[in-house]
Amino acid sequence: MSETLPAPLPETVRPRSGPGKTRPDKPPGRKPPRLEKTGPADAMQRNTPDAMCTPGVDAKAKHPHSRPMTNPAARPTVSCELTRFEAEHLESAVALSQATGWAHRAEDWAMLLSLSHGLVAIHAGRVVGTALRADFGHGISTVSMVIVDAALRGQGLGRRITTAVIGDAPGALRLVATASGKPLYETLGFETVGRVATVRGIARAAGALPGIRHARAEDLPRIAELESESFGGDRSALVAWFRTNASLAVSGRSGAIRGFAASRRFGNGHVIGPVVAQSAGEALALVAHLADALQGQSVRLDVSEGSGLLPGLEQIGLRAGCPAPVMQRGTVSATSARHALVSQALA
Repeated sequence: MSETLPAPLPETVRPRSGPGKTRPDKPPGRKPPRLEKTGPADAMQRNTPDAMCTPGVDAKAKHPHSRPMTNPAARPTVSCELTRFEAEHLESAVALSQATGWAHRAEDWAMLLSLSHGLVAIHAGRVVGTALRADFGHGISTVSMVIVDAALRGQGLGRRITTAVIGDAPGALRLVATASGKPLYETLGFETVGRVATVRGIARAAGALPGIRHARAEDLPRIAELESESFGGDRSALVAWFRTNASLAVSGRSGAIRGFAASRRFGNGHVIGPVVAQSAGEALALVAHLADALQGQSVRLDVSEGSGLLPGLEQIGLRAGCPAPVMQRGTVSATSARHALVSQALA
Protein backbone atom coordinates (compact mmCIF):
# COMPACT_ATOMS: atom_id res chain seq x y z
CA MET A 1 0.00 0.00 0.00
CA SER A 2 1.34 3.46 -0.88
CA GLU A 3 2.22 5.79 1.97
CA THR A 4 0.49 9.15 1.60
CA LEU A 5 2.59 11.95 3.03
CA PRO A 6 0.92 13.48 6.09
CA ALA A 7 -0.43 16.93 5.39
CA PRO A 8 0.43 19.24 8.31
CA LEU A 9 -2.76 20.66 9.74
CA PRO A 10 -2.91 24.38 8.95
CA GLU A 11 -2.88 26.53 12.03
CA THR A 12 -5.83 28.89 12.02
CA VAL A 13 -4.58 32.41 11.51
CA ARG A 14 -7.31 34.93 11.90
CA PRO A 15 -6.88 38.05 9.81
CA ARG A 16 -6.87 41.10 11.99
CA SER A 17 -9.95 43.28 11.80
CA GLY A 18 -10.63 46.83 12.74
CA PRO A 19 -9.99 50.26 11.30
CA GLY A 20 -7.00 50.99 9.13
CA LYS A 21 -5.29 49.13 6.33
CA THR A 22 -3.31 46.40 8.02
CA ARG A 23 -1.50 43.84 5.87
CA PRO A 24 -2.45 40.28 6.93
CA ASP A 25 1.19 39.18 6.86
CA LYS A 26 2.58 42.13 8.79
CA PRO A 27 3.45 41.46 12.44
CA PRO A 28 1.51 43.42 15.05
CA GLY A 29 3.04 45.96 17.36
CA ARG A 30 4.43 49.42 17.12
CA LYS A 31 5.01 51.03 13.76
CA PRO A 32 8.51 49.91 12.71
CA PRO A 33 11.26 52.43 12.03
CA ARG A 34 11.37 53.60 8.44
CA LEU A 35 13.93 51.80 6.31
CA GLU A 36 14.87 52.16 2.68
CA LYS A 37 14.79 48.82 0.89
CA THR A 38 18.05 47.79 -0.76
CA GLY A 39 18.45 44.12 0.00
CA PRO A 40 16.72 41.09 -1.47
CA ALA A 41 13.00 41.59 -1.25
CA ASP A 42 12.59 39.15 1.65
CA ALA A 43 14.52 41.68 3.76
CA MET A 44 15.43 45.37 3.81
CA GLN A 45 18.53 47.41 4.43
CA ARG A 46 19.55 51.03 4.12
CA ASN A 47 20.44 52.38 0.70
CA THR A 48 23.77 53.73 1.84
CA PRO A 49 27.42 54.11 0.83
CA ASP A 50 30.14 51.69 1.83
CA ALA A 51 31.69 53.67 4.66
CA MET A 52 31.11 51.19 7.48
CA CYS A 53 34.25 50.89 9.65
CA THR A 54 36.08 53.19 7.20
CA PRO A 55 36.42 56.70 8.71
CA GLY A 56 36.54 59.62 6.33
CA VAL A 57 35.13 57.89 3.24
CA ASP A 58 33.55 60.28 0.74
CA ALA A 59 29.96 58.99 0.77
CA LYS A 60 28.85 60.73 -2.43
CA ALA A 61 31.80 59.34 -4.38
CA LYS A 62 31.08 55.84 -3.11
CA HIS A 63 27.37 55.77 -3.97
CA PRO A 64 25.81 58.27 -6.40
CA HIS A 65 22.28 57.69 -5.01
CA SER A 66 23.15 58.44 -1.40
CA ARG A 67 22.41 61.66 0.44
CA PRO A 68 25.45 63.96 0.74
CA MET A 69 27.14 64.07 4.14
CA THR A 70 27.85 67.64 5.11
CA ASN A 71 30.88 66.70 7.23
CA PRO A 72 31.85 63.02 6.99
CA ALA A 73 34.81 63.43 9.32
CA ALA A 74 32.50 64.61 12.11
CA ARG A 75 30.23 61.58 11.82
CA PRO A 76 30.85 59.02 14.61
CA THR A 77 32.80 56.00 13.42
CA VAL A 78 31.49 52.54 14.29
CA SER A 79 33.52 49.41 14.85
CA CYS A 80 31.88 46.19 13.73
CA GLU A 81 32.68 42.51 13.32
CA LEU A 82 31.34 40.12 10.72
CA THR A 83 31.00 36.61 12.10
CA ARG A 84 29.35 33.36 11.05
CA PHE A 85 25.56 33.22 11.46
CA GLU A 86 24.82 30.61 14.13
CA ALA A 87 21.62 29.37 15.78
CA GLU A 88 22.35 31.60 18.76
CA HIS A 89 21.76 34.64 16.51
CA LEU A 90 18.24 33.64 15.46
CA GLU A 91 16.41 35.57 18.18
CA SER A 92 18.25 38.77 17.28
CA ALA A 93 17.66 38.15 13.57
CA VAL A 94 13.90 37.82 14.16
CA ALA A 95 13.87 41.14 16.03
CA LEU A 96 15.84 42.79 13.24
CA SER A 97 13.51 41.55 10.49
CA GLN A 98 10.40 42.48 12.46
CA ALA A 99 11.78 45.99 12.96
CA THR A 100 11.91 46.31 9.17
CA GLY A 101 8.26 45.22 8.88
CA TRP A 102 8.81 41.67 7.61
CA ALA A 103 6.74 38.79 8.99
CA HIS A 104 9.41 36.09 9.38
CA ARG A 105 8.96 34.01 12.52
CA ALA A 106 11.79 32.24 14.33
CA GLU A 107 10.70 29.08 12.51
CA ASP A 108 11.00 30.82 9.13
CA TRP A 109 14.51 32.03 9.92
CA ALA A 110 15.46 28.55 11.18
CA MET A 111 14.25 27.00 7.92
CA LEU A 112 16.39 29.39 5.88
CA LEU A 113 19.42 28.85 8.09
CA SER A 114 19.07 25.06 7.82
CA LEU A 115 19.54 25.39 4.05
CA SER A 116 21.98 28.31 4.09
CA HIS A 117 25.02 29.78 5.73
CA GLY A 118 25.66 33.43 6.34
CA LEU A 119 27.06 36.29 8.35
CA VAL A 120 25.92 38.59 11.11
CA ALA A 121 27.38 41.99 11.90
CA ILE A 122 28.05 42.58 15.59
CA HIS A 123 28.33 46.04 17.13
CA ALA A 124 28.49 46.73 20.86
CA GLY A 125 27.60 43.09 21.55
CA ARG A 126 24.42 42.98 19.49
CA VAL A 127 23.41 41.86 15.99
CA VAL A 128 23.03 44.86 13.68
CA GLY A 129 23.12 43.16 10.28
CA THR A 130 22.47 39.82 8.56
CA ALA A 131 22.97 38.14 5.19
CA LEU A 132 22.43 34.54 4.04
CA ARG A 133 23.63 32.50 1.08
CA ALA A 134 22.27 29.08 0.11
CA ASP A 135 24.37 26.89 -2.22
CA PHE A 136 22.44 24.38 -4.33
CA GLY A 137 25.13 22.63 -6.33
CA HIS A 138 25.68 22.93 -10.09
CA GLY A 139 27.25 26.33 -9.36
CA ILE A 140 24.10 28.20 -8.27
CA SER A 141 23.46 30.04 -4.99
CA THR A 142 20.78 32.38 -3.65
CA VAL A 143 21.35 35.50 -1.53
CA SER A 144 18.75 36.64 1.00
CA MET A 145 17.88 38.30 4.29
CA VAL A 146 20.27 41.23 3.86
CA ILE A 147 19.17 43.49 6.71
CA VAL A 148 20.84 46.44 8.45
CA ASP A 149 19.76 48.03 11.73
CA ALA A 150 18.12 51.41 11.18
CA ALA A 151 20.43 53.13 13.68
CA LEU A 152 23.46 52.40 11.48
CA ARG A 153 22.22 53.82 8.24
CA GLY A 154 24.59 55.78 6.05
CA GLN A 155 27.66 53.70 6.87
CA GLY A 156 27.68 51.05 4.13
CA LEU A 157 27.15 47.94 6.22
CA GLY A 158 24.67 46.53 3.72
CA ARG A 159 27.23 46.63 0.93
CA ARG A 160 29.97 45.31 3.18
CA ILE A 161 28.05 42.29 4.49
CA THR A 162 26.67 41.44 1.03
CA THR A 163 30.11 41.58 -0.54
CA ALA A 164 31.45 39.33 2.21
CA VAL A 165 28.67 36.73 1.99
CA ILE A 166 28.99 36.33 -1.80
CA GLY A 167 32.78 36.51 -1.84
CA ASP A 168 33.50 32.76 -2.02
CA ALA A 169 30.38 31.72 -3.95
CA PRO A 170 31.10 28.68 -6.15
CA GLY A 171 29.32 30.02 -9.24
CA ALA A 172 26.21 31.94 -10.29
CA LEU A 173 24.19 33.97 -7.78
CA ARG A 174 20.47 34.78 -7.79
CA LEU A 175 18.35 37.09 -5.63
CA VAL A 176 15.10 39.02 -5.62
CA ALA A 177 15.81 42.71 -5.07
CA THR A 178 13.72 45.73 -4.26
CA ALA A 179 13.68 48.52 -6.84
CA SER A 180 15.82 50.74 -4.62
CA GLY A 181 18.32 47.93 -4.10
CA LYS A 182 18.80 47.28 -7.79
CA PRO A 183 21.58 49.88 -8.28
CA LEU A 184 23.64 48.34 -5.47
CA TYR A 185 23.42 44.85 -6.96
CA GLU A 186 24.25 46.15 -10.41
CA THR A 187 27.52 47.51 -9.01
CA LEU A 188 28.22 43.97 -7.73
CA GLY A 189 27.74 42.47 -11.19
CA PHE A 190 24.07 41.38 -11.03
CA GLU A 191 21.70 41.77 -13.97
CA THR A 192 17.89 41.67 -14.07
CA VAL A 193 16.71 38.38 -15.61
CA GLY A 194 13.00 38.52 -14.77
CA ARG A 195 10.39 39.80 -12.35
CA VAL A 196 8.27 38.24 -9.62
CA ALA A 197 4.96 39.49 -8.20
CA THR A 198 3.90 38.80 -4.63
CA VAL A 199 0.28 37.62 -4.65
CA ARG A 200 -1.62 37.52 -1.37
CA GLY A 201 -5.08 37.43 0.11
CA ILE A 202 -7.56 35.30 2.04
CA ALA A 203 -7.98 31.97 0.26
CA ARG A 204 -11.40 30.95 -1.06
CA ALA A 205 -12.63 27.52 -2.10
CA ALA A 206 -11.82 26.51 -5.66
CA GLY A 207 -13.22 22.99 -5.73
CA ALA A 208 -11.51 19.71 -6.59
CA LEU A 209 -9.89 19.51 -10.01
CA PRO A 210 -9.10 16.32 -11.94
CA GLY A 211 -5.56 15.03 -12.22
CA ILE A 212 -4.37 16.48 -8.87
CA ARG A 213 -3.71 14.47 -5.70
CA HIS A 214 -1.75 14.60 -2.46
CA ALA A 215 1.84 13.47 -2.80
CA ARG A 216 3.01 10.10 -1.51
CA ALA A 217 6.42 9.12 -0.17
CA GLU A 218 7.38 7.41 -3.40
CA ASP A 219 6.76 10.69 -5.28
CA LEU A 220 9.60 12.53 -3.52
CA PRO A 221 12.42 11.56 -5.92
CA ARG A 222 10.39 12.80 -8.89
CA ILE A 223 9.44 15.99 -7.01
CA ALA A 224 13.13 16.62 -6.27
CA GLU A 225 13.92 16.08 -9.95
CA LEU A 226 11.26 18.54 -11.12
CA GLU A 227 12.28 21.15 -8.55
CA SER A 228 15.99 20.85 -9.41
CA GLU A 229 15.37 21.06 -13.16
CA SER A 230 13.14 24.12 -12.89
CA PHE A 231 15.55 25.94 -10.54
CA GLY A 232 18.84 24.96 -12.15
CA GLY A 233 20.49 23.39 -9.09
CA ASP A 234 20.30 20.48 -6.65
CA ARG A 235 17.21 21.03 -4.47
CA SER A 236 17.03 17.57 -2.88
CA ALA A 237 17.73 18.99 0.60
CA LEU A 238 14.82 21.42 0.22
CA VAL A 239 12.44 18.64 -0.89
CA ALA A 240 13.58 16.52 2.07
CA TRP A 241 12.63 19.46 4.34
CA PHE A 242 9.22 19.60 2.63
CA ARG A 243 8.47 15.99 3.58
CA THR A 244 7.86 16.81 7.25
CA ASN A 245 7.17 20.55 7.08
CA ALA A 246 4.88 21.11 4.09
CA SER A 247 1.83 19.83 2.26
CA LEU A 248 2.61 18.57 -1.25
CA ALA A 249 0.33 18.09 -4.26
CA VAL A 250 1.25 16.50 -7.58
CA SER A 251 -0.26 16.50 -11.06
CA GLY A 252 -0.23 13.83 -13.73
CA ARG A 253 -2.02 10.70 -14.86
CA SER A 254 -1.10 7.02 -15.10
CA GLY A 255 1.62 7.40 -12.52
CA ALA A 256 3.60 9.96 -14.54
CA ILE A 257 4.09 13.06 -12.35
CA ARG A 258 4.28 16.21 -14.46
CA GLY A 259 4.22 18.90 -11.79
CA PHE A 260 3.96 19.66 -8.07
CA ALA A 261 3.32 22.41 -5.56
CA ALA A 262 4.00 22.86 -1.84
CA SER A 263 2.37 24.89 0.95
CA ARG A 264 3.73 25.66 4.40
CA ARG A 265 3.35 28.02 7.32
CA PHE A 266 5.04 31.39 6.95
CA GLY A 267 4.70 34.54 9.01
CA ASN A 268 1.08 35.13 9.96
CA GLY A 269 -0.31 32.79 7.32
CA HIS A 270 0.83 30.33 4.65
CA VAL A 271 2.92 30.42 1.50
CA ILE A 272 2.28 28.26 -1.56
CA GLY A 273 5.43 27.58 -3.52
CA PRO A 274 7.19 26.38 -5.45
CA VAL A 275 4.70 25.66 -8.22
CA VAL A 276 6.23 23.64 -11.05
CA ALA A 277 3.96 22.64 -13.95
CA GLN A 278 3.86 22.24 -17.72
CA SER A 279 1.14 24.88 -18.22
CA ALA A 280 -0.58 27.74 -16.41
CA GLY A 281 -3.78 25.70 -16.16
CA GLU A 282 -1.97 22.81 -14.50
CA ALA A 283 -0.19 25.23 -12.14
CA LEU A 284 -3.49 26.85 -11.17
CA ALA A 285 -5.03 23.43 -10.47
CA LEU A 286 -2.15 22.60 -8.11
CA VAL A 287 -2.53 25.93 -6.29
CA ALA A 288 -6.32 25.49 -6.01
CA HIS A 289 -5.87 22.01 -4.55
CA LEU A 290 -3.64 23.34 -1.76
CA ALA A 291 -5.67 26.53 -1.25
CA ASP A 292 -8.82 24.48 -0.60
CA ALA A 293 -7.27 23.33 2.69
CA LEU A 294 -6.46 26.96 3.60
CA GLN A 295 -9.88 28.59 3.16
CA GLY A 296 -10.15 31.73 5.28
CA GLN A 297 -6.39 31.81 5.85
CA SER A 298 -3.87 34.40 4.70
CA VAL A 299 -2.02 32.96 1.68
CA ARG A 300 0.94 34.26 -0.29
CA LEU A 301 2.61 33.23 -3.57
CA ASP A 302 5.61 34.72 -5.35
CA VAL A 303 4.58 34.34 -8.99
CA SER A 304 7.03 34.39 -11.90
CA GLU A 305 6.52 37.02 -14.57
CA GLY A 306 4.61 35.73 -17.56
CA SER A 307 3.37 32.57 -15.86
CA GLY A 308 -0.27 33.29 -16.73
CA LEU A 309 -1.41 32.48 -13.19
CA LEU A 310 -2.62 35.91 -12.06
CA PRO A 311 -6.20 35.92 -13.50
CA GLY A 312 -6.95 32.50 -12.03
CA LEU A 313 -5.48 33.41 -8.64
CA GLU A 314 -7.81 36.40 -8.39
CA GLN A 315 -10.76 33.97 -8.58
CA ILE A 316 -9.64 32.32 -5.34
CA GLY A 317 -9.15 35.62 -3.52
CA LEU A 318 -5.48 36.39 -4.22
CA ARG A 319 -4.27 39.64 -5.77
CA ALA A 320 -0.85 40.74 -7.01
CA GLY A 321 1.24 43.60 -5.70
CA CYS A 322 4.05 45.43 -7.46
CA PRO A 323 6.61 43.12 -9.10
CA ALA A 324 10.21 42.96 -7.93
CA PRO A 325 13.28 42.31 -10.09
CA VAL A 326 14.90 38.87 -10.11
CA MET A 327 18.64 39.48 -10.45
CA GLN A 328 21.42 37.09 -11.33
CA ARG A 329 25.20 37.09 -11.65
CA GLY A 330 26.42 34.30 -13.92
CA THR A 331 24.60 31.78 -16.11
CA VAL A 332 22.11 29.16 -14.90
CA SER A 333 20.47 26.36 -16.90
CA ALA A 334 16.82 26.11 -15.80
CA THR A 335 13.46 25.23 -17.36
CA SER A 336 10.45 27.49 -17.93
CA ALA A 337 8.14 25.29 -15.84
CA ARG A 338 8.58 27.37 -12.65
CA HIS A 339 5.35 29.32 -12.10
CA ALA A 340 5.92 30.35 -8.47
CA LEU A 341 9.01 30.49 -6.27
CA VAL A 342 9.64 28.65 -3.01
CA SER A 343 10.11 32.13 -1.54
CA GLN A 344 11.95 35.26 -2.52
CA ALA A 345 14.76 34.17 -0.19
CA LEU A 346 15.30 30.78 -1.84
CA ALA A 347 13.98 31.80 -5.32
